Amino acid sequence: MTILGPALSQSLVLNDKVASALDYARRYRDARAEAMRMSIETRHKIARVYEQAAEEAARVVRDGLERWLSTLTTDRWESLASQLKSAANGLSAGTEREGIALIKQTASLFPEIDADYLSRIAKLAGADRLTKAGFDRMVSGISNRVVESMVTRMWSDGYTFSERVWGGVQSDWYERVRMTISGGIAQGRDPIKIARDIQVYTVGGKEALLGRWGGLIPGTAQYAKRIPGRIDWRAMRAVRSELNASLQDAGLMAGEANPGATGEYDWILQNGRLHYNCECEDLAAGGPYAADDIPSYPHPNCSCSVRPRLRDQKAFLADLKRWAHGEDVDYIDKWYRGTFKPAAENGLYVPRVFNRVYYAEVVEA
Repeated sequence: MTILGPALSQSLVLNDKVASALDYARRYRDARAEAMRMSIETRHKIARVYEQAAEEAARVVRDGLERWLSTLTTDRWESLASQLKSAANGLSAGTEREGIALIKQTASLFPEIDADYLSRIAKLAGADRLTKAGFDRMVSGISNRVVESMVTRMWSDGYTFSERVWGGVQSDWYERVRMTISGGIAQGRDPIKIARDIQVYTVGGKEALLGRWGGLIPGTAQYAKRIPGRIDWRAMRAVRSELNASLQDAGLMAGEANPGATGEYDWILQNGRLHYNCECEDLAAGGPYAADDIPSYPHPNCSCSVRPRLRDQKAFLADLKRWAHGEDVDYIDKWYRGTFKPAAENGLYVPRVFNRVYYAEVVEA
């Protein structure tokens, strides 16, 4: 079940201008759904990147084999392979571009909720020093840090996102295209058909490819066995893992920048699942967690999130009113000097980095 925390069972609506704790939880849930919607759009974009790479590979194969098929020497095959690797480079560049764009789009979703919550309650408290521009710059600082973390994040397999894209994704696709070409040549297929085979395999997988090949002539069944069942969408899985990890980081950083939060976090289970064959249910039941004790990203493609727990809203409003009228409120003073003021005056807010382990997906060939 989803753990909401004690405050979320209370009716804490001050008036219609400030969200209740329940509404805060709902907005986090909706933001998570919006991130998933954006990821579907990115999946379509990456599918197009694969198609473009296949189109380029098909052109290379068609032109090269039409000239050289009868005399495909080692040197000519190497020239063909070099051009195919150029298409693979395009695949990696496109995947990296779309992955980073997705994280940039979604990095502010959670921080904006906390900033909006603070902005509304600050207005009620008469805290004029807490300006919308300052909150906007806080959100920008968190978003930038989330993107930086995505670029530098080291997964448990020792690779960053970029290294996974330019290594595993690129080499995987190139090897599958090479197998498709070899299988077509072994069957004596003409270059135009082999070129089309690459495009069909990229979109429809092995089943679609073998449908084009028809009955295999003796000696070529080994190629069918060696070609994997479908194009490995390792690129999209890498992007999806980065999105999930980045959303967890964004929630963590948003809570640290929110003095209306307690400093504790709940582990929120992925919506819509009936069964969890992982430790995430135990992690949800084990909360709340201090920021430094939030569990590591527990398994590949974990879609759970972390959400800050709010202070009692009435008590926080009372503290903020006292602070706005010149009284000392230690936790608000510390937050204002260390977080809000640098952001509002200088546009500088750099959230701290949390040392967490991110478990990479093991992909079967």
